[in-house]
Amino acid sequence: MKNHDQSRASADGLSSAVTASSATVTRHPAFAELWARAQQGDSIALAPARTASAFELELVRTELAAARGDLVDKHVRAAERRGGTEERIEAVLRSGAMSRERTGFDRPADMRDLRERLAGLVQRGERIPLALLLGGSKAPNVLKTGRRFRPDASEWLAMTVLAAQAEAIGRVYVPGALVLSIPDAGLHTGDLGFPFHETAAHVTDLQNDLTWLGIDELVAVPDTLQHLPREWSDEVYAEAERVAEDMIADEALARDVDAQVRSLLFSINTRNAPWSFARALDVFHAAAGSGEGASLEARLDAVLLHQRAVQQGPFYVATNRLIRRLGLVDRVVEAHTGAPEHLRLSVHSKPGEPRPLLSMPNRHARMALLPMHGLGFRERDRDAARYATVFELEARTAGLRAVVSSRDGRFLFYEPASAHRAAAAA
Repeated sequence: MKNHDQSRASADGLSSAVTASSATVTRHPAFAELWARAQQGDSIALAPARTASAFELELVRTELAAARGDLVDKHVRAAERRGGTEERIEAVLRSGAMSRERTGFDRPADMRDLRERLAGLVQRGERIPLALLLGGSKAPNVLKTGRRFRPDASEWLAMTVLAAQAEAIGRVYVPGALVLSIPDAGLHTGDLGFPFHETAAHVTDLQNDLTWLGIDELVAVPDTLQHLPREWSDEVYAEAERVAEDMIADEALARDVDAQVRSLLFSINTRNAPWSFARALDVFHAAAGSGEGASLEARLDAVLLHQRAVQQGPFYVATNRLIRRLGLVDRVVEAHTGAPEHLRLSVHSKPGEPRPLLSMPNRHARMALLPMHGLGFRERDRDAARYATVFELEARTAGLRAVVSSRDGRFLFYEPASAHRAAAAA
């Protein structure tokens, strides 16, 4: 089997899903507002949650299906302007992508590998696997996700948008496509501290959600840990030692790892710290800047948090390197589909690896924010539904209300407080 990941192993991939969205939480205006309120002793508690009715959930499913249909039509229109089958499939990928310049859609050298793989799949008449490392839990930072880890409307939206790409490819190429959203949170139990049981629950729930949404033939969420090579742990430890040693002589690598460490501060597991939300605000206020105004205890916790991130930085980098070097994505795709070839997508921009949209633009959406770094939000206004991903601290600032499942109390999405009155009247 040709190893797709190994072909790119020379690009160490220090940037990650953590990098782009993690540090933004303390730069959000809601952070400064909440920290100031907490310092004054103001309450920053959430309003009591309400339970979603069966009618509401059916409406959510209908809204997401309609959004998928609109996206499919958009992608197909983009593809119809192209000539051959391969060009049309690439047009769908482009239509559903962000960071198109960094992907290099208009640079043949950057797209050579993707186009060769695509040509081979089309010539053999095979269904096209689209592989994407994504999620598997919620980032365990209370400012971003509270203490929640199961999938919610933010994952539903992301899976819907991905399904639209697969469905649109099926409109221009009869064998169609399958997106494999491959959870990688479970690979970061040692460095970021993602609890294994949370990842297992998240993956199981999301697999069931795909069936409920009616898109399980278009998107699959494999259990990544079943496909780890036997040497995985030993290789990660050995690679982490090499990274730490190389940092001593390689200043560029040291700077890259240091940049990653500054981001890890906001994704490493602090959900298990015995902090109130106000205390967490104080600790991250100290961790993100000078610490002026923070309590002595918070400043000490911030120092310890930084030390922990520094210690785990090489391990995190090693894990990302080994994902490619050991061809983990190849293993998962082939085990799930039997296909030795696939097209690789990415949640951060790389030449020749499209970065798919995971949300739909509206006044609330932040298109680069991954579902694992926030919580679902839904707003319905005059029969128009808007979905987005928001930070927990935004929900507390805006006075949003949590909506939960009647079956098991699972968090589903936040909504404006006014929506509660409208839902009660429906």
